[in-house]
Amino acid sequence: MKDELVTFETAKLAKEKGFNWLCNNYNDKRDGDYFCNETTSLFYKNYNEIAAAVSLPSQSLLQRWLREVYKIYCDPFHTFAPDGYLRFGYMLFNNSIQDMSHHNCYPTYEEALEEGLQESLKLIKN
Repeated sequence: MKDELVTFETAKLAKEKGFNWLCNNYNDKRDGDYFCNETTSLFYKNYNEIAAAVSLPSQSLLQRWLREVYKIYCDPFHTFAPDGYLRFGYMLFNNSIQDMSHHNCYPTYEEALEEGLQESLKLIKN
C-alpha cells in the first residue's frame, strides 16, 4: 500500500501557502503539460524552491504539515448518507475555529481528506 498523493490543485495551493517540506514527488511544467515524477529513490527535495515545479506531497505529509506548522487539524470521519450508504466527511479545527464540520458526503476517505486539506489551506492567511 502506498500513500495517496495530493492533487495538482492542492499541491499548487500548498505551495502558495508556504509548504516547504522535503518530498520525492513533484509536478513540473514542460511543453504546456504537467507530469508527475514518482521516483522510487530516496531522493527528497523541496521542489517548491524551483519556479516551474510544485512539490507533490502525500496527503498524510500535508496533513502533518498543517498540524505542526499551523495547528490546523483535518480529520475525516465516516457517516451514512441519506441514501443509507457509508460515506465520508471531514472536520477542521484549530485554536480559532472550535468545530467546523463539513457534512458533504464523499465516496472515499481519500476524497474527503483531499477536500479537507484544500479547505484547511484556504484558512491560512498569507
